[in-house]
Amino acid sequence: MCLLDVIPTKQKLGMGIYVTMSLFNGELLLHIRKYKTDQSTGKEYPTRQGVCFNDKAFAMFRAAFDEI
Repeated sequence: MCLLDVIPTKQKLGMGIYVTMSLFNGELLLHIRKYKTDQSTGKEYPTRQGVCFNDKAFAMFRAAFDEI
């Protein structure tokens, strides 16, 4: 069983910002990204505005965030 099978892979934070998880080359990645809506189709798509963390980078971010 994969972690992606257990947890939601897309969670809306608000104002067009989503937290998503993906698997790339066997590595679990966490994205915090702004999404836009295509006016012709109504489909949301991710933009380049955002960040992507692997597990080590997220642990460092979380530790720094806790200190603030």
